[in-house]
Amino acid sequence: MSMKTLYIVVLKNGSIRVYDSFGDALKAVIDSGGGKIFRGELIASLTSDEVVELIGLFSEGQEPVEAPTVKGVDGKERLSIVIDQMYKGFFTNILSREFPESEIHEIVGRGIEKPVKIGNVVKQPARDDFDILNLLEDLARKGYRVIFFTGDKKLATQAELIKDVHVVYAPPNEFPGKESLAKYMIEKIREYHK
Repeated sequence: MSMKTLYIVVLKNGSIRVYDSFGDALKAVIDSGGGKIFRGELIASLTSDEVVELIGLFSEGQEPVEAPTVKGVDGKERLSIVIDQMYKGFFTNILSREFPESEIHEIVGRGIEKPVKIGNVVKQPARDDFDILNLLEDLARKGYRVIFFTGDKKLATQAELIKDVHVVYAPPNEFPGKESLAKYMIEKIREYHK
C-alpha cells in the first residue's frame, strides 16, 4: 500500500496548513512572508463526525478554552466567526484557511463537553439554541465583532436581537453547492469586517 505524501506548512503567524503538492506549500510560505515546510505521509483519514467523536473522548480532563485577546497586534478589532452545526466540516476548513487571523467557532452539538481549540478553530458544544445564543452574547460582551451563520430561521431571528452580533441567514439548500455557499460566506465576512 503506497502512502500519500503531504506537505505541512507552519506559517510565521503560527497557523498550520496542509497541501498535496510541494508547489502549493512553497507558494503558501512565499505568499505569507515566511514559514517552514515539512513532508509527511497520510496515515489516517477521518470524517468530521469521527473527529468530533474522538475530540469528545480525548477532551476529558482538558481545561476549557479561554478566548484570546480581543485586539490584534495591529490594534484592530478581532473577528469571531460562529457557524451553526449544519456547516461544520467543509465550511470550517475553508473559513479557517481564508481567515487565519480570526477565530472560527464551530457549533458541534453534543459530541464534546467543553470547547476544544485546534489552530484557529474552536469546537463549541451546544445542547440547544440556548447554548448558542449564550456563546454569541459572551463573545459580543468580550468585545469581539461577531458574525454568525445559520440556516435556522428561528435561531437567526433570536440571534439578531443580540447587540453587536451580525447574523447571516443562509440555508444550505438555497445554494447550488457547498462551494458557492462557502464563497457567499467569505463575501459576507469581508463585507462585515473591512
